[in-house]
Amino acid sequence: MAKVSIIIPVYNVENYLEKALESVCVQTLKDIEIICINDCSTDNSIKILKKYKAQDERIKIIHLKQKHNPGFARNLGISNAKGDYLMFLDSDDWLAKNACEIAYNHINNSKADVSSFNYYIYYEKIGKIKLKDCENKSLFFAGIVWKNIYNTSFIKNNNILFGNVHVGEDNIFYIKSIMLANSITFINKPLYYYRKRANASSITDSAEYCFDAIKAKEECYKIAQSYPENGLYNDSLAYSINTILYMYQTFSNKIVKKSIKKEYFYFAKRLLKKIFAEVEFTKELNEKIEMRDCKKIIKYDYEQYQIVNFLDKIFSIYLQKSKLHINILGIRLTCKI
Repeated sequence: MAKVSIIIPVYNVENYLEKALESVCVQTLKDIEIICINDCSTDNSIKILKKYKAQDERIKIIHLKQKHNPGFARNLGISNAKGDYLMFLDSDDWLAKNACEIAYNHINNSKADVSSFNYYIYYEKIGKIKLKDCENKSLFFAGIVWKNIYNTSFIKNNNILFGNVHVGEDNIFYIKSIMLANSITFINKPLYYYRKRANASSITDSAEYCFDAIKAKEECYKIAQSYPENGLYNDSLAYSINTILYMYQTFSNKIVKKSIKKEYFYFAKRLLKKIFAEVEFTKELNEKIEMRDCKKIIKYDYEQYQIVNFLDKIFSIYLQKSKLHINILGIRLTCKI
C-alpha cells in the first residue's frame, strides 16, 4: 500500500500536464501512487499520460468513456485510491518537490484527519509568484481541496465526495471534510503551486455554470446546517452565505441575456430567503456575513434591486462586518472600526 495517493483529473491540458506529472514523479517521498483520470481529452494529453506511465509504474490512468466533470473524475480517483492519505493536484498546477514527504510526515505524526498547508499562486501572464498563508482564516475557508492532505480512511468511511456540478464541486467536498474532521492541523510551509492561467476561459461562458456555482454553495449551506454543534459552524455558514452572494454579484454582471439575468437574480433571491428564514443569526454570525447586501436581494424585486444597487454605488455610507464602507461614484473605501 502506498503512503500517499495523488489524484489528478485531466482534460485538455497538453500545455501544462508535463510539468504537473514531472512534479509528482520526482517527489522525495517515493512510496506514492499517481492516479490520473482522463476525462475524454481531445488534445495530446493522453499521449503525455502514456509517455509518463511508460517511465513510471506508479502512474495509473483511468479513461472515462464519456465526458463528465472534475468532481466525477476525483470521486473515481478516491474509489481507486490505495494510499494511506490523499492529495489532489489540478493538471495545470504542480507540487513542490518535497510536498508529499512533508505533508505525509506531518499528518501521520499528528494523527489528524485533515492537514492544511500554504501554497503559491503563479500568475502566468506576468510570471510572478505570490505566497498564500492558509493559517489566515479567510484562506482556510476558501473551499480549496488541493491545499490539504486527507486521511483516506476518514474520507471513505464518511463517504465524503465531490459534488456533481460543473463549478464548485470541490467546495462541497471541502466543507463536509472540515465539518466531520476530528482533528485539523496546519503545516506552515508552501507545498503547492497554483497556476493563474493567462488564457483560461471564463466559466461564465455558460449560464448553466453560473447556476451550478450557486447550487454548489447551497449544498455547502446544507452541510453546514447539519452540524450546528461543530466549532466551525458559524464560519462554515458564513462562508456558504457570503459565497452565494459573491457568485451572484460576480456572474450576474457577465450574463448578457436579460431574461437569464432576471432568472439568476430570483434563483439567488429564493435561496437567500430560505436560508434567512431557517437560520438563527447570532451576533457572532452577523459579524461574519455581508448582511446588508444579502437583505437588498431579499427585499427588492429585480428592477428595484438594479436601481438601489446603482444608487448605492453613486453614494452610500454603512457599517457591515465591523467595517465602515463608503461608496462614492463607484469607488469603495473600507475602514476597520
